[in-house]
Amino acid sequence: MKYTRLGKHGPKISVIGLGLWQFGQKAWGKLGNTPKEIFHAAIRHGITLYDTAEIYGNGLSEKLLGEALNAEGVPREEIIVATKLAGFNASSGERALRSLRASLRRLGTNYIDLYQIHWPPPRWCKLCDVLRSLEEAIEKGLIRYIGLSNFSVREVEEVRTCLRKYDIVSVQFQYSLAYRAPEKGLVPYLKREGIGALAWSPLAKGALTGESKGRNFARLTDPVYKRASRDTELLKTLKEIASNHNSTPAQIALAWIIAKGVIPIPGARKISHVISNAKAADVALSDDEIKRLDDASAKYLGTYGGFSPLGRNIPCVIQKLMLRIIGI
Repeated sequence: MKYTRLGKHGPKISVIGLGLWQFGQKAWGKLGNTPKEIFHAAIRHGITLYDTAEIYGNGLSEKLLGEALNAEGVPREEIIVATKLAGFNASSGERALRSLRASLRRLGTNYIDLYQIHWPPPRWCKLCDVLRSLEEAIEKGLIRYIGLSNFSVREVEEVRTCLRKYDIVSVQFQYSLAYRAPEKGLVPYLKREGIGALAWSPLAKGALTGESKGRNFARLTDPVYKRASRDTELLKTLKEIASNHNSTPAQIALAWIIAKGVIPIPGARKISHVISNAKAADVALSDDEIKRLDDASAKYLGTYGGFSPLGRNIPCVIQKLMLRIIGI
């Protein structure tokens, strides 16, 4: 495994993380191994960044991560625990701190390394109040760093004007060979500002692995997955480059993201997925191979239609209800 720093001021992390949306999430179907087995396999293969959220499984993902995190022999000081504050709970500083304490209880830890706002709250909410409360949480040792998720460049700048003592260290966003829209503004902005970049759904929910047999709610409702799983040109290019490296298409897709200076956080439903993903850190793509992948996926530079952050004009209570209904 290789390691890097998350932005200019963030922690040292593995160049590949593990996303834990699947933990406790019915939309993905059953796991092939237990969460604890998957977590421990990731540790053995050098992965140090673990990303979850309070809404995943209505807190169950955090709880399962906490149980694995607190097992005997786990080096907590080497693990970067990242979780997220739901946008509907980022309506005030007081509410945000209540959510933070609830996440700490579920995780069974004294502090959270990276605490991210999952998506922007409604426009009328006291965003600056929330961020200053998170700065106070840093002062109290409850969190180490502040991050964002699914924020536009304009919204990132709005957040940064609120902060007085600390800056954000990272922004998380959807990014893959099948979803390259962030390259038009967000990715260069983060690079210029020295802010870390984290990519969720880096394999387009499995479409870029070359195996699209698995059918579940998470995939069937995702237009990015549907497009990528039928993209014969891109899948052929991935397979050809993979054969040059004795690798898999998934490993090449992850290596491409790393080559772009972004940290992918793929999910894993079984131990074999973890092992495969971790090996992507050792794949060194040539400039020509990166260009071939760029060309085969150029059509996705202007394509949207993946995750749509809940509108900033939707009240918090409606947001919460909507997410409960779709089973996030």
